[in-house]
Amino acid sequence: MPNTIPQGGDPSLVVSQIGAYAVRAVGIGLVLFGTYLCYLVVTEAWDLYRDPSQRAVERMAGVIEKGAHIDETLRNLVEFADNERREKRQQQAVKDRRGEPRASDPRPGESAPVPTSSEPSLTVGRTSVPIPLSLTYVLAWVVVVTLLLIIGRLSLSVLRIGAEIALHDRHGKRIARELLAEALMEAEKRRASP
Repeated sequence: MPNTIPQGGDPSLVVSQIGAYAVRAVGIGLVLFGTYLCYLVVTEAWDLYRDPSQRAVERMAGVIEKGAHIDETLRNLVEFADNERREKRQQQAVKDRRGEPRASDPRPGESAPVPTSSEPSLTVGRTSVPIPLSLTYVLAWVVVVTLLLIIGRLSLSVLRIGAEIALHDRHGKRIARELLAEALMEAEKRRASP
């Protein structure tokens, strides 16, 4: 079959050729769109690499916090634990003034327990300052990177499919022929059986 539209030829050939060109045009459009998406993903990833403190991640963290209130809940839990600890210290201070023994005091012959803290803290001089940890910020980074990976994968798929359509992939032609043959066989079976 020639690559040009035949002059004064069979109308079905003309329609077939126009359809082939339209399919190629769609394929080229998909290739261009996929290339543009790939470019956007790469530039966004590069921008995040060069300047990790971008507003996009902070906006995502704000949206997550607004919807899920993760950091607020954690802050409330920490405040509750601090209040409990303060109350225990105050109760122990009252007991110490009265001269009552502490529950944590070692018995005769035992060594004193080593105090441990489960809170992350930064020691500055002699004081320990708690380190604020924003879980929504970490979660926002995970979401942003995951979205970049998903969009990158989709853009590569669009690029591949567009290239296959534009180049009239032989594998695709073989599958199309097989589907057409199967459809014709089904149609013949239906005609044969009343």
